[in-house]
Amino acid sequence: MDVESYLNRIGYHGPRLPSVSVLRHLHRQHLLSVPFENLDVRLGRPIILDLRHFY
Repeated sequence: MDVESYLNRIGYHGPRLPSVSVLRHLHRQHLLSVPFENLDVRLGRPIILDLRHFY
């Protein structure tokens, strides 16, 4: 895995020392940066990526 590319992809530029705080920030950045995918595609349902739909 290319860690630098992944961190750039999710927009994370913070500390890299292992801690709960860093893990939480990485998790948040991943959730906000990587589109959600599920089985709806196979079921013919549209995937809605509009933030208003989620919040």
